[in-house]
Amino acid sequence: MAILREHIAARGKRLAELVDKQTQDGAFYLEDSALIWDITNPIKEKLLIMPYLPIQEGIVIKRRKLNDERWQEVEQDAGLPLLTWAQTCPILAEVVRFLPEDAKKMALLVRYLQISMLNTCLQSDAFKQLCESDFNLAWLFLGCAQKAQLTEKDIEHWLTRPRLDLLELVAGHRQKWMLKWLRKVTASIGDVHEWERLQKWIRDPQQVAYLNGFEAVSVSFLQIMTLLDLPIDIRKWRDDLETLKPLSGKDVRSWLWQVRETAEDVQRMGKALGIPAYSHFDNVHSFAGLKRRHDKWMKRLLLLLPEEEGLRGVFPMPPFEGTETIQPILTFMSLCKEGQRMRHCVSSYRENIEQGESYIYRFLGAQRATVELICSKGGWSLGQIKGHHNTEPTAETLSDIQAWFDQYEGSKVSYLERRRSLSARPNDVFFPLPPFVTESPLIALESEQMYEREQRYMNGQIQSTVEQIHKGERYVFRVERPEAERVIEFECAANGQWQVVNVACREVARNQNDVDLLDWWLAMSDIPEGWSVLEVGDDQ
Repeated sequence: MAILREHIAARGKRLAELVDKQTQDGAFYLEDSALIWDITNPIKEKLLIMPYLPIQEGIVIKRRKLNDERWQEVEQDAGLPLLTWAQTCPILAEVVRFLPEDAKKMALLVRYLQISMLNTCLQSDAFKQLCESDFNLAWLFLGCAQKAQLTEKDIEHWLTRPRLDLLELVAGHRQKWMLKWLRKVTASIGDVHEWERLQKWIRDPQQVAYLNGFEAVSVSFLQIMTLLDLPIDIRKWRDDLETLKPLSGKDVRSWLWQVRETAEDVQRMGKALGIPAYSHFDNVHSFAGLKRRHDKWMKRLLLLLPEEEGLRGVFPMPPFEGTETIQPILTFMSLCKEGQRMRHCVSSYRENIEQGESYIYRFLGAQRATVELICSKGGWSLGQIKGHHNTEPTAETLSDIQAWFDQYEGSKVSYLERRRSLSARPNDVFFPLPPFVTESPLIALESEQMYEREQRYMNGQIQSTVEQIHKGERYVFRVERPEAERVIEFECAANGQWQVVNVACREVARNQNDVDLLDWWLAMSDIPEGWSVLEVGDDQ
């Protein structure tokens, strides 16, 4: 005991020295033996943290809110991952110095409810055993207990009940096989959004039945896998999935878009060749196998030229007039010849063209290319642009095609200019055109007055400045949803792609609606490589 007292006294002395040397504008200071943390971001309040002692059953935290001079016990988890921050903050490292390593290691697996996980492990052997055998179930149960404001006695009672009872509490059903699935999944960041995704999934057995086809993976990986509705089942592509696991979310999404484009081409070619739909992907067990199927069927398709043009081979009128370098393909014969000349599967687009869903043009510039226009809700947009053997177009080719497209009334630029002319206000100044056209609930802030109104409404939480938007470095979009009134800020990276950099709201807090909206927009975007998932676990 004397040795312990010496260690505690030495810890107190080190803590005082570290507080004196801090470089964080006095965010920490000591009050008697307690550490006071004056927090300004992401919440504005003060926390009193008692340095851990072996005689305590966890980390003691008290809260003093603004305009309240009284310290109050935190009834629910403060939501701050103190153990994670202690790995890089010497002051917090001293606070948690004497924590048992097994309980600390368990709590460090997540960020959300981290302190509650730690304290409950120290207070209850039953909960500790639950964490060791079914960690995700324990994490979900603790979150549900927090929301239901269960007492310690109620929590201890639930921990004596079978695992299926706990599953019924958090998921609303008693399907035993789902316990095995929960043991396969690991948290990536372990923040509140991953907790809510996990709970949302287990409440939907059909969704989990699909996700169960993947081997042991992280929550974030599974989330990316559900962003796109693929025409082919990739869950058995073991080698491909193992290669994807260490990649960034951006690279995984880019791969998924390639899979979807290739699979859709295979479906179109299969239909053109008269191959039954149920056998389009027979014996395809990898992305390489899918590409081999694509190339094989493309060669077969290129051999099938119509004997004569005929009236049946004439396409509808093109949506835009051609030029010397960009010419519409008006007949099925010309479409087949374009596919032969360019060595790709454009001839399989016949039905799309006849139904008014697409139109194909040939580009005769420095780089020979084939251009697809896509019709959606009565408006036309640029689709795929491919060179010989499906090669990607050069920057010069893209610029020339974009300039040709933007001059027409049905283009994005024309649409935005007409909309601006109708919404113009006196003494207002428009920003440059937004990087992409959006529909409600995502609305671009296109003028200085719109920006100023939104900045006032959001209590100054928008980080992008007027100057940055005018320079084309940032753009801000408003979310027009009553349950999620907030803004999403985008930044133009060095490679010209736009990425999410901030989500702000009046209360300086995020909720699941942000993630759902971003997931939807990521899935709908036709330029997936230009998007990055917001790291919701990082601090603003």
